[in-house]
Amino acid sequence: VIDASADPLDVNAIQAARDAYDALGEYAVEVSPTRYHKLMSLENLAKEYIINSVESLKVVKNHSTAGRTNGKSWIRIEWSTVGDDAAVDGYEIYKSTKPNSGYKHSFTTKNPANKWYKNTAGLKKGTRYYYKVRAFVEIDGQKYYSDWSNKAYRIAK
Repeated sequence: VIDASADPLDVNAIQAARDAYDALGEYAVEVSPTRYHKLMSLENLAKEYIINSVESLKVVKNHSTAGRTNGKSWIRIEWSTVGDDAAVDGYEIYKSTKPNSGYKHSFTTKNPANKWYKNTAGLKKGTRYYYKVRAFVEIDGQKYYSDWSNKAYRIAK
């Protein structure tokens, strides 16, 4: 039994119910239409819950450092989140040499548990770089985003 009124919504239980339904294969036709529609409604609720949790997530820049290793500049930024980040698929990091414009995609994390990025490519010594981060989740081929983090900046060494 899945409690759709629970807070937070048990997204894992809904996914388990969907997996069980899909495992029925050709026998799925024996599931009553009412139960199938209830499952579909719960899936839609779960999607809305996930989207809302990511869109309401606050990404906060925590720390940034700069250095040089073997003659090559690097800048590392770290961030944290305020809110439920369990549904996050990853983070997008954008970089610019201007504080309020010119941001271009720099990197997308593959592991949402890693809340840091070390930029080692395309840095020019003595140039100040600005970074901003946002969380995302992808549902049905569409990405949903949190707001941007506050900006991190460092001068490449």
